[in-house]
Order: sequence, then C-alpha cells, then structure tokens
Amino acid sequence: MKKLIILNCLLCAIAASATAQIQKEVEVVKPYQPVATDAFKLQNTPQFKPQSSSSQVYDYSIKMQNEMKSFSLGDTIPPARTVSSTGPQGLGIVHLGFGNYLTPYGEAFLNYMPERNTALGLHLHHISSGGKITLQNNDKVSAGSSLNEAELTAAHYFDRATVDAKIFFDRTAFRYYGYRATPQGTFLGQRQAFPRVGLDVGLNGANKTDMFRYRAGMGYRHFSAKTGQKENMVRMNLGLAKQYDSFSGLLDIRVEHAATDSMVGGERRLSLLQATPAFLMESDKYRMRLGIKVATLFDSDDTSDDIRAVLFPDINLSLTIAKSVTLFADLDGSLQPGYYSDVIAENPYIRPNMAIKPSNTLNIDGGLRARVGQNFSFMAKAAIIYTDDCHFFALPDNENTFTVVYEHRTRLRVDGEATYKVTDIASILLKLAANEAQGTEPLWNIPDYEALLAARVTPNRFVITGEFGLTGERQALLFTSAGIRQAFRMGAVPELNVGVEYRFNDRLSFWGHANNMLSSKYDSWLGYTGKQFNVLFGASYSF
Repeated sequence: MKKLIILNCLLCAIAASATAQIQKEVEVVKPYQPVATDAFKLQNTPQFKPQSSSSQVYDYSIKMQNEMKSFSLGDTIPPARTVSSTGPQGLGIVHLGFGNYLTPYGEAFLNYMPERNTALGLHLHHISSGGKITLQNNDKVSAGSSLNEAELTAAHYFDRATVDAKIFFDRTAFRYYGYRATPQGTFLGQRQAFPRVGLDVGLNGANKTDMFRYRAGMGYRHFSAKTGQKENMVRMNLGLAKQYDSFSGLLDIRVEHAATDSMVGGERRLSLLQATPAFLMESDKYRMRLGIKVATLFDSDDTSDDIRAVLFPDINLSLTIAKSVTLFADLDGSLQPGYYSDVIAENPYIRPNMAIKPSNTLNIDGGLRARVGQNFSFMAKAAIIYTDDCHFFALPDNENTFTVVYEHRTRLRVDGEATYKVTDIASILLKLAANEAQGTEPLWNIPDYEALLAARVTPNRFVITGEFGLTGERQALLFTSAGIRQAFRMGAVPELNVGVEYRFNDRLSFWGHANNMLSSKYDSWLGYTGKQFNVLFGASYSF
C-alpha cells in the first residue's frame, strides 16, 4: 500500500504545477483513455511496428501481445463522414523485413477510391518466428509462432449517412513449448492454431433538422481452435442520440449470442441483452453523462442453465477548472460474459476446452489531465475496481496448460502519464502504474508496478526511438499434485528497445528494431519463457 501512496503523491505533485492531456505524437493532445487492462504485461514474442506508414506514435507496451482484434462494432455514434475532393495522398505502403529467430515480416496497406463518395481499403500482415528458446531450467525447446491477417473494408458516403462494411480473416498459431521444471504436459510440443473469420456491417447517420443521430451495426464471427473448439457469434447494436434544448438523450442497445462446442459440459451458449439509457449535458466548461446500464446474460450448457441480471450506473463527469486543466470522474460497471475467443486472447495457453464464468465489475475512478504551455502535458488517475467471479490463471503441477480460479477482488490502481516536447525534433514520454490488492491474496500474474520511459528524436532524415520499460514482480499460482495452492514469485523485468529509420526519400525508407537489448530472461506465463535479444531489419515503400 505504501508504494501506491508514494506514487499517488508524486502524481499529485506533478499535477499541482502543470496542465493538459497526453498527446501520443510529438505534440499530441488526446482525451485520456484508460490503458488496456494491465497493459504492461510481458509477452513471448515482441511485435515490431515500422515507422514509415505515418508519423511515429508512442504505441509501446511491455506486454506487446499479439492480441486478437476485439469484437466491437462501436457503442458511440460518430457523425456522418465527408470525403475530401482531393482524395487520398497515395495508394498505400508496403513493409518487408527479416530478423533473428527466423523471423520474416511483411505488411501492406492499400487504399482506393473508385469514386468521390466510395472508399476501399485492404490490409495484409504476416509475421512468424521460429528458432529455439532456453527455458528457466536451461532446456532448449522449439517455440515457433505466426500471425496472419487480412482485412478488406469498404464505405460509401451519402449526404446524411455512411454505410460501411468489413470482412476479415486472421490466424494465430504457436507451439505448446513451456513447462515449469520437468518436461511434462499434456500438450507438450503440439501445435495450436486459432483462425477467425468475420463480417461487420454498419449504418451511421444524422438528421440535421431534428438534431438526431444514429448508429446501427451487426456482425458475425467464427472462431476455432486446432484442438477442436468452435465458437460462432452474432452481435447487433443500436445507438441513438437526440438533441434537446439543454441536453441530449442517448440510448445504446446491445444484443449478442455465442455458441461454443467441445467445451467442458458440452456446447455452451451465451446470450447477452444490454440497454444503456442516458442523458448528456455539456458546455465549454463541463460534460456530464448520467445513465443506467441494464444487462441480462443467459448462460447454458448441456448440464445446466444460469441467468444473471445486473444493474450498473453509467456516470461520466468532467470539469474544466482552467484553460487547460480538466478534472474527471467515472462510476460505471460491466458484465463480462467470458466468451471463449476473449479468454484465448488473454491467455492462449489455457486448457483448450476450459469455459470461463461470467464476471461483474464495478469501476470507480477519477483524476486530472492538464497541459502546461505547448510542450508539457500529463494525466494522473486513481481507480478502485470491484470484481465478482474474477478469474485468475493457475498452473497445475506437471502440466503446461492453465486452469482458472475465481475470487472476489477489490483492486486499487494508480496511473500516470506525461509527455514533454524537448525541442522541435525531440520528445519524451513517461508512464507509471501500480496495482494493489485489497485483502490477503495477491493479484495473480499482475505486476505490482509498471513503468515506461520512451524518447523520440528526428534529426534530418532519421527517426530514432528508444524505450525502457520495467515490469514489477508478479506472483504465479501453482497447484501441487496434492491440490495445495502455492505461490511462485517471478522477478522484476527490465526491457530496452531501440528503433532507427532512415528516410531515403519521400517513398523509400530503411529501418531496424532491436528489442530486449538487455537480454532479460522472463516468463510471460509461468513456464513460457519469452525470447531474448531480437532484431528485425527491413524497408518500407509507399506508392
């Protein structure tokens, strides 16, 4: 608890002398968005992000996980888009690279506008990695993995509405290579793959006369595993907003159904119905959203049925107390169904047929975002998170896939983020976070603290980036053969990454990335040691 108090005091001290929001670019100002849940966790294979496709943004996280795209059609109601008559500046960009651990990399972005009110986009991506990894017991194992993605998007813009569609395919594959002490485990050495295909269609529009806006969407996902599990999901959502004299009325409706087979208990069916009515009042000085979230989940398998109904507040407040100083607070909650694809994205090494219980989370947070002059901006935030049926991953003795335990948890989390523009060609970013469990049990696999210091320098035709991250100690949960719970402490992990890009001309650039330059040896999940020093070199061409 002491480290949280110290960190909170430090962030408040910074806040007392400063002002504004974090800008992820050299001078960016953005509304604060919470970092992805426990965003700085470690990963087995770092991701490389070439810098040529756009101005470089700080997008690093110590976790650097190959996360599967979330299933979301968007709960907000953006205004109808317009297209510039000048059209796109180019058709696209191609990245090609190769690195150690037998790592080929290729990525392409293509954009095409056959007419002024129609846009098409194509994204292709491949990265794979082979070679061997030395585990904590000095055994060498093959640890190949790959990620393939393809996405085709289309949009047509009418005067008052936009119709958009997306079809995509992605496939993550890897080998179960990890174990804690002795080379045992049901799936040891076997290959696993998670292909997914999906389609989204959306309609977004506005009626200027009635001050009315809407967003409707529907989507389909098919997710499967090489071990036989299959998940089919359908989702529909509707968002409505009506402007009145002094406030706006809002309504979000969400309907989802997922069926997953080859699970413990047979086929599992999840149906979620959720409605969030709210009203919004805002001005130049404040923004206040007051709403209620009502959700019902039907959870059934071949042996039982369960219904869960919850009611959460949906409150968001922000107040500008000076020209560039804003206070904010949130009180909201969520019902997490525990979809199979979401759990796999969180920990792909879970037992393939494991079903996760739904959970309820209530979040209370507040903080300050501010800006000082044109060069310095920061955010400080503290949150209390209550979760019923919070799942944590545990490793049984002599196994290499994880099971879960469920516990009621209250967690205190403190976050801080600051950006400083040193000169016109140099800027730095600092992120800090700390987690504290309330109670006697630790937050399994969640680090005590996380820190990131990143810098970017752009002399002449070069772009140079450096990132130093530090992940605090984590505790892994073990089950012995006698069923006794046992904690295993994993040490803190320092990580240093460097990237260099040379822009030969407006179209061609050459780049290189060096990750984990300190050769830190760590387990992302207990038994699954990550790759140490690794590099990737390549070139990018825009056209």
